[in-house]
Amino acid sequence: MSSDAPHYPELLEQPDKRKAPTRIVARIFRATVACLLLYLVFSQIGAAEILRRAASADFAILLPAVALFVVVNYIASVRLKYLMDAQGLSLTVPLIFEINLTARFYGLFLPGGNLSALLIRIFRFAREGSQTERIVTALFADRILATWSLCLIGILFWMPAQSDWLWLFAFVAAFFACLVPVAAIFLDTWSFVPGWFTDLMRRLAPKYWSRLSEAVRRSRRSGLRTMNRSIVISLLAHLIGTVGYWLLALSLDLELSLMAIGWIRAGMMLATLLPVSISGLGVREAASLVLLSYYGIPADAAIAYSLIVFMTSILFIGLLGGLTEAWRFSRR
Repeated sequence: MSSDAPHYPELLEQPDKRKAPTRIVARIFRATVACLLLYLVFSQIGAAEILRRAASADFAILLPAVALFVVVNYIASVRLKYLMDAQGLSLTVPLIFEINLTARFYGLFLPGGNLSALLIRIFRFAREGSQTERIVTALFADRILATWSLCLIGILFWMPAQSDWLWLFAFVAAFFACLVPVAAIFLDTWSFVPGWFTDLMRRLAPKYWSRLSEAVRRSRRSGLRTMNRSIVISLLAHLIGTVGYWLLALSLDLELSLMAIGWIRAGMMLATLLPVSISGLGVREAASLVLLSYYGIPADAAIAYSLIVFMTSILFIGLLGGLTEAWRFSRR
């Protein structure tokens, strides 16, 4: 660890007590939405039938799917490595992979879910001697590029199916929404920040705004090379993840083609990005119920598929992160 590494990055300082009630209300709201959606799904279809279908999954097919999800997370670490390099941060891919897995583990049970996982990633990267503003810029670029690539995959795989135009509209809208910050981070000749906002931030937080502006300038100096390389890696990760989802469908004897799974997976993942639930619970099940119904998949099989997706791509990866964290503590 670098000698000048901050012990507590600015984003993890003591939270504002005035905002505590708002955070509590938000957590209660998310938990309520997740429980309500799960209750509606299981009460209408029947928990016993859903669990029976999920238990019938072929374990021999699940194993390679789980292995692919681990590969997807490792490839995502390679993408973040390139974005960190653009910020002048010398971090290895195994270290980034370890921190990402650890964050996924804590995100399973800590209040805030993905937000808690993000804060843990910032804290762990900052302990390696990195400036918080550079870390935040790299992580933001990583998240935007992953979402942008997901929408592109959804559009490309939807075109042969042409099932529901509403989903195409969602993919296209999210695609162009992500295009704005992608251009702002990587293209030096384009900016969407108004001058009055820049002047305001310079007066209110000159030090933080100066560091953040410098981090964005670093990304722009790397330019199209880093952006194109990261996009290619993102598309590769999503394609491998699509194969993993297809194997999960195969384990439940669901008659779905790889092309159909491509846009179904994109739709499920896009729906879980909505910050209205915990780890996407309830939202993922509702999305799978709608998406799989286009192909005549029964409701119990659709929900069982969603649960298998959660257990293999989220829960298992999080538990793997728990083992990684335990190994780190044992070395200490």
